Amino acid sequence: MERFIRRENIKRYRKLLHDAKDEAERRLIQKLLTEAEHKELAEKKPLPSIASARHFPSQPASAVGSDVQKRSKSKD
Repeated sequence: MERFIRRENIKRYRKLLHDAKDEAERRLIQKLLTEAEHKELAEKKPLPSIASARHFPSQPASAVGSDVQKRSKSKD
């Protein structure tokens, strides 16, 4: 719901910016538009921790332990 409102506000700010009558009004609308666009972009970007979990599935603990055992045996 918040995304919908933010997108509608962005559309509205763009129209208001086009119809602005003076520089002060333009600056205020531009500031609001920029803030809304940044929030929209931030929501679209996945968090790094989530993205890395999607691309690098974790190994089960047993697989990790067996790797460690294989390496230590090969060093002996």
